[in-house]
Amino acid sequence: RPLIQLHNEVFRCLRSGGTWEHITPVYPAKEVWQDPTHVTVWTDVSAMYFSSFDPVLLSSYGITCRFTLKSQTHVYGGTHLHVVMEKP
Repeated sequence: RPLIQLHNEVFRCLRSGGTWEHITPVYPAKEVWQDPTHVTVWTDVSAMYFSSFDPVLLSSYGITCRFTLKSQTHVYGGTHLHVVMEKP
């Protein structure tokens, strides 16, 4: 679960009020699969799993971070998702 571990670690390292931005290919764009290193597909709702979603469900996945989702927008003609998260 590298993606979950990454989010948990970034959350742990950030100070309260710190932000984390990332850009990732988003389904259904072909860029999601064309790079052989991509092991997780993101959709428009993927970021919510790392924010204040359902704590019981998230804990069962090993997700301990609780980011506040500040924004998410489609970039690069809609093929990628720019996500901004904040540690409360």
